[in-house]
Formats: sequence, structure tokens, C-alpha cells
Amino acid sequence: MGLDATTHALAGGSASVMAMALLYPLENVRCRLQVQVHRQEGDNDFDDDKHLNGVLHALFAVPKREGISGLYRGMSSALTGVFVGQAAYFYFYSFLKNKAVRGKQQLTPLQNIVIAGLAGVANVLVTTPIWVIQTRLAVDSGRRGYEGMWNALQTIFERSGIAGLYAGLLPSLVLVINPAIQFMTYEQLVALVVRKRMGTSQTPVRLSSIEYFLLGAFAKAVATVITYPYQLVKSRMQVSSTPRHAAFAKYAGILDAFLKIYRREGFFGLFSGLSAKMYQTVLVR
Repeated sequence: MGLDATTHALAGGSASVMAMALLYPLENVRCRLQVQVHRQEGDNDFDDDKHLNGVLHALFAVPKREGISGLYRGMSSALTGVFVGQAAYFYFYSFLKNKAVRGKQQLTPLQNIVIAGLAGVANVLVTTPIWVIQTRLAVDSGRRGYEGMWNALQTIFERSGIAGLYAGLLPSLVLVINPAIQFMTYEQLVALVVRKRMGTSQTPVRLSSIEYFLLGAFAKAVATVITYPYQLVKSRMQVSSTPRHAAFAKYAGILDAFLKIYRREGFFGLFSGLSAKMYQTVLVR
């Protein structure tokens, strides 16, 4: 990886780490909302007082029960995951692009999407254990099942082996398509707005910076909504070996998980915690 690519990787990684640090309470709340167990008919042991009813309720309820530090549980793992993920992505993207560009002036948009997808897969393979640890720590809810990132790594490996550290890998790989969906949605939106502006005129139309920003934010939101159920299933699989979330261990795969969530929690159960993710998406954009 050349000096420019290294500089971009470090800059991108640093910016992402700062954004994650500032918005980590939303990340923590998202994890909690995604994996919390919902009341079932005839479940008399369910504790309604501990159930989180959305983002705002969680942002107040968690500090009340666990102290303000509860909202920051798992942050060191998240910051590590973000930085390592950015570095891995830029490294593999630069490596693959340099290999593909030999003898060519430039790559086609499709080639760029494929290379970005492969770099995304490499990122997932490198960082999945870190995100498994982060999710476990974030939803620990004051039980102190783990004493920190390294203790969590050791404990998960001892109990579940390498498979435990790669729990939720398949839905994580599916999520690699998120940027492609965002890019295609953005391109279609820009083309649609330009066509509407031009009408029957042949005069070229340029959009303003704010319009590009808003279209980009909307495209990102669309991609987030489309892929969100996979993110929810990923989080549930990542905690499935913990006693409190034993019900999630019954998922035989992504489709089985979708069906069971739909039957137990309804359609909107597939989007638990989406509002927290959307806040992150809008604020980071």
C-alpha cells in the first residue's frame, strides 16, 4: 500500500474512530435493543422494568441502572474494530485495485464495486471477532460476565472455540452489499432529480452541494433499512451462546432466524433498534 493510500487509511480510520467515540452511546443502545428478549405469552418471569422501550428510554434507563459507564461498555472494542476495519479495508482495496489496474487507464464502476466488495469481505474476516466481543460487552447489562476485551476474547474462545469468535459471520458477509446498495440508490436518485430539472431542455443541470448531501443521506438511509434485518440477526447470533440469550441459539441460519423473529415478534421485530442506527447514520453522514 502506497504512502497516499496509507495516509488516507489512517485519516479515514481516525475520523471513523472519533465519530464512533462521540456516538458510542447510540451504538451501545442499538446492540441492547437488537438482542433484548421480548415477553412471550404465558411468561410470568418477564421483568417489564428492565425492558427498553426505544432509544430515548434506553439512553435514560441504562445510566439509571448501571451508571453512565453502562452506555460506554464495549467502547474500546468498538474503537479497535473501527480502526482495524478501516485499515484492513483500505489495505485490501488498494492492493486489489493496483492488481486490477495494470495495463488499464481506469477501472469501470462495476469493477470498483467488485473490488470494494472483496475488500469489505476481507474487513469482515479480520474484524468479526472484535465485533463479537464488542456486542457481548455492550449487552452485559452490569452482570460483569467479562472483565474487559481481552478477558472476553479468552472466555469466548475457551467456551466456544474459534466458531464462537466468528458467530454471525454469514449475515456480516451479507452486509458487505450495503455500500453497493447505497451507491446504486444514490446514482439513481441523482439521475432522477437531474431528469426532472431538465424536463424537455437539453441544457445540463448541476445540483447544489446541499442537494448532493441530502440525496447521499437518503441513499444511505435506504441501504440501512434494506440491510438492517441482517444486522439484527448478526447481533443475535453473536450473543447466542450466552445463557440470557439461549433462545437465539435455536436459529438454524439467516432464513430460519427471520422466520422465528417474525413469528415471535412480528414484522417490526426485524427492525428492533433501527431508530438508534438511523440516528447514527444521519449524524455521521
